[in-house]
Amino acid sequence: MRYFRLKNYLVKQHDNGNTLILCTGDTKYCSILIDTFPSYNFGTRFPDYKQQYDWGIFINGINQEERIQVNGFLDYLRKIILLNDELTQSFAIDLHYQDSERTNIGQLAFESKYRDNLDSQKLLAMEYENFISRHPAYQRTNYFIPVPCSDPAKQGVQHSITQYLCDRFSIENGIHLVSKNRKTAPMKDLEIEAKFNNIKGAFNVLANSLLGQRITLIDDIYRSGTTINELAQVLKQKGAIVQSLVGTKTLRD
Repeated sequence: MRYFRLKNYLVKQHDNGNTLILCTGDTKYCSILIDTFPSYNFGTRFPDYKQQYDWGIFINGINQEERIQVNGFLDYLRKIILLNDELTQSFAIDLHYQDSERTNIGQLAFESKYRDNLDSQKLLAMEYENFISRHPAYQRTNYFIPVPCSDPAKQGVQHSITQYLCDRFSIENGIHLVSKNRKTAPMKDLEIEAKFNNIKGAFNVLANSLLGQRITLIDDIYRSGTTINELAQVLKQKGAIVQSLVGTKTLRD
């Protein structure tokens, strides 16, 4: 699974009065901008003819305050990890490792997941909260749903983080909307092809329709993304808009 940081960007008022955005980074960032600010009138993405950036796009008719909001949002995207998967948006707060050492978020995720450290779980949950407070599309979530564990009878740190977020943002916990119909092998022990076979058909959606509902899937560590993407597909079949937020992305899939 490819992952990115936004490398560079420019937001300015163009001579024509509209707002020009230029970015160096994957074109997925363009669709994220459009999804994040649905009331804004975006133009068509184009290559930067000066070749100083990878691509550009205009926003027509926004004011200075709105331009500052877009600039602040892009500035925050430089600090987090974009996961380029099949979801509308997917982000990790940080990488799990950097230069062979766990990052600060990676250490919190490790302590939370494998040592059941409640202080680390609280600090990690607060990092998710900070992300959502700075991301308008995630604030529009209708349901937070924790990604089920390999053993559906168990609950992991993602469940406690999900409930924390539901309480903080007054958003419903959608755990009742999905079920896992069988136990699966732990994904970290499998090769890529085996991961797909392991999780295929493992989820059911317990709602007739989720048309137009924005669902945020919550997990702690993102490796290949196979589980999140499988769950997202069955939710999308019911009409949901699906995005995800995880603590860390591992360097290996």
